[in-house]
Amino acid sequence: GLQVVVMPDKDSAEYCAADLYNLIEGDRVFFLPDSGKNLERSNYKSSLGVQRTSAVSKILEHDKGSLIIVTYPSALEEGIPSAARINESLLKLSVGDEISHEDMVQSLFESGFERTDFVSEPGQFAIRGAIVDIFSYSYNDPFRISFFGDEIDSINIFDCNTQLSKEKVTVAEIYPDIVAGDSEDELVSITDILPEETLVWLDSSDMYKEKGFFSS
Repeated sequence: GLQVVVMPDKDSAEYCAADLYNLIEGDRVFFLPDSGKNLERSNYKSSLGVQRTSAVSKILEHDKGSLIIVTYPSALEEGIPSAARINESLLKLSVGDEISHEDMVQSLFESGFERTDFVSEPGQFAIRGAIVDIFSYSYNDPFRISFFGDEIDSINIFDCNTQLSKEKVTVAEIYPDIVAGDSEDELVSITDILPEETLVWLDSSDMYKEKGFFSS
């Protein structure tokens, strides 16, 4: 099932997540930081956006398998767009799908993606002939999508430093930066998207009983 581990602060949550990564095999441990919305645009802020979007997307996709989310109070207190809004902005591309470059570019622009010559950070895409590179906010590496006409022929995850393929996949889920762009009144609490049977670990419930997320 889904387990949420709430640590007292960001540093202890990062250490805890790192320990669990080493102990638990598979893609099952995710760190949920705050968005760093007060920080200047930087690689650090960008990596927080990826980690937060990645953790939220995993919660939304979660069915029955084991998933552990490690977080801390200020990250939980920051709102996110509703599940419906996140799903609306998700661009799902599968091998064999037919989609015109124009429709895909339009969808990416609407989600706040920026067109560049080469992708180097989340939120960017590049087009070179029949190849489209897209750097989703839910993943640490970008997708390279090869087209045959309007049909998606293959999808690879690649390293943007070496340009070498790391893994062949059949589906690319392209998430925008879900922590940016929504006004405060459109945001919901992360607890709204947690399944009812979620197990929450707190190192001390007394510390959190005044917090908004504790009652929910």
